[in-house]
Amino acid sequence: MLTWGFILLGIVIVYFINVWIEGDFELTWGQYVGSIFLGLLLGSFILLFGSMIFSLVLPQEYILESDNKLYALQDNNGIQGAFYLGSGYINSSLQYSYAIKNGEVIHIYHIDVDHSDLIFTKEKPHVVRYILDYKNKFLKNNMLLFENKYYYCQFYIPQGTIKSNYNVDLN
Repeated sequence: MLTWGFILLGIVIVYFINVWIEGDFELTWGQYVGSIFLGLLLGSFILLFGSMIFSLVLPQEYILESDNKLYALQDNNGIQGAFYLGSGYINSSLQYSYAIKNGEVIHIYHIDVDHSDLIFTKEKPHVVRYILDYKNKFLKNNMLLFENKYYYCQFYIPQGTIKSNYNVDLN
């Protein structure tokens, strides 16, 4: 809705600029068509530029996305028991690797250490994932905002279930 408002605003601005230049409200069909075309371009530019500005300045918050049980990563290299969280460098960034089983499919995820917390607990191992989202739902639903896919995770795991330099064997 707001998206169309910016495009309509562009058309109106170009129309009035055309009227101001001509000094008369009666324009030819070519001038009307040119006003609409240039107005669409100007409105699209205002929309994209405004979206970039809004995306940078609108307040954001982490919203609960999911709470999933961690799938144990088993290893055949002499490690006793199971471990749920691996750590290592990926593209020179220290990251945690973890697995979630969804039906018959096992998904392996990686997250920067800076975007996660470890909480040692006696509960069953699980990960609570949060996604960064805009607080203002009206603007989020009515503007062309640039989406962020930044995650923040809280890992609830037993002590001693993090391993470094591991080989994953899901058998």
